[in-house]
Formats: sequence, C-alpha cells, structure tokens
Amino acid sequence: MTLDPNSVHECEKCTFVASTENITISREASSRINREPFLLGIFSMPGWSGHAPFYVFTCYCNFVSVDYPHGYTNYGLLYFKCQNPDCQQKLELCPDKNRTVYELIGGEIPPASRRQRIRNLKRAMAEVGLRQTKHPNVFVRKANRLDKKSFWKSFRDFLRKLKELNLR
Repeated sequence: MTLDPNSVHECEKCTFVASTENITISREASSRINREPFLLGIFSMPGWSGHAPFYVFTCYCNFVSVDYPHGYTNYGLLYFKCQNPDCQQKLELCPDKNRTVYELIGGEIPPASRRQRIRNLKRAMAEVGLRQTKHPNVFVRKANRLDKKSFWKSFRDFLRKLKELNLR
C-alpha cells in the first residue's frame, strides 16, 4: 500500500499538521514536561489515513520530544521514540502509570509486570503448538517447520490466545 502524500484525513476529532514541528506546545504543557508523557492533542499528518494522539515528554538524554505511541515492543508495551538524532531511544510506556495512553488509542492494556507478560507469551505459544528456537525471533511448530500459509494461521491463533490471556 502506498500513501498519497497529498491526501488529507479530515474529521472533527483531530487537527491537521504538516509535521511534528508544527505542533505548538501550550504553556500548561511546557510546565508539565518530564519523563511522563503529556497529551498535546489528536493530530493527522500528510499521507495518513487516520489520526493519532501526540504527546510531549523528556527523554533520558534530556531532549524534549513530541511523538505519538508506536506499536508494541517485544514484551507488549507501547513506546515513544526520542526525536534527538544522536539518541533515538525508545521510551516504553508502563501499563500501570500510562493507562490513559493505552485507553485513548483503544489498545490492549498489557499486564503491569514484565514477568506476567512473558508468562502469557509462552502460554499462548504453547496453546497453539509453537515453540521458540535458539534464535529469539524464530518460532516453529513442535513437530515440523511451517509453510507460509500455516505460519500465518498459527500466528493469528497465537495472537488470539495472547489477547485472551492478557484480558484475564
């Protein structure tokens, strides 16, 4: 899928901006900038088909960044990217401290403890018959290798099981 850079997403919930540099930080937000993300608003950008909430936060390198929640890390956490070109760290969002971020985007709220998230991951893998190989990102069926079609079916089953376990 290619994004049309000239397309503009329009809705009542969001504001269109050309880039993150065009997002202004209010006086209230500037007084609350720290490691905890502060919601600036819901924005859309050129080529986007939807919108996202943007937050301001201070990275561990003390650089003030404006970003939106990105996909999930290996252990099921949303994260922000530092905008400092020399840093590029990921600020992971702890589910118990940043619950409102998860709720605003409508995402799954993972268990607070890392141990519980890993336990759920392993349990979901076992329930759909997957095991992890020596390489941390390679999964195979217990008995044999997977062809492309059966891999995606197993992966969908795995995600469904993981969602069920995280909701318990």
